[in-house]
Amino acid sequence: MYKLRTLFILIFALTISILTFSKSKPETSSDNFYELKKINQIVIKLIKKRDISALSKYAHPKKGIMFSPYSDLKNNDNQIIEKKELVKIYEKNEELVWGEYDGTGVRILLTFDNYFDRFIYDEDFIEYEPNYDSIMGTGNSIENMNSVFPYARSVEYYTPGTEEYAYMDWKSLRLLYEIYRGKYYLVAVVHNEWTI
Repeated sequence: MYKLRTLFILIFALTISILTFSKSKPETSSDNFYELKKINQIVIKLIKKRDISALSKYAHPKKGIMFSPYSDLKNNDNQIIEKKELVKIYEKNEELVWGEYDGTGVRILLTFDNYFDRFIYDEDFIEYEPNYDSIMGTGNSIENMNSVFPYARSVEYYTPGTEEYAYMDWKSLRLLYEIYRGKYYLVAVVHNEWTI
């Protein structure tokens, strides 16, 4: 009787663990690092060339791309542009609110092209070594990318700044990717710099 009861408990425990681990869950950051590197190399080149049409193919099909001028991703003014709208918004050349300038609270009202100049590719980031899943540039801004995008992989391009400005002129560009249907897609383009 004791053996039968023990066997029953083991079978029950095994069944519970199989059911628990077999439930579908979002694809996580432990997936294929080589694929991430490959996609990121393409994306950073497209950003440098400003090939928005080609870049839109790498935008997350469901979430689009969030654009944030600083590392606080919970700011309600961050633009989230759907994949199908990316090219239209870029070509329209209308001013949009992208957040607030650090230290002043003045709204960032820029065309996509001007935002690109100031808050996306304001350094030749492709010349710097990418850092995967680690934060290099931190300032006084809130760092909450992991709570906003808990399943994302991050790639950061960091420029250390210059001695002339006591290295307070550092900047970084973070590209966040999530897996959707087995492939990495861009979910956020985050600019960061020294903040007040």
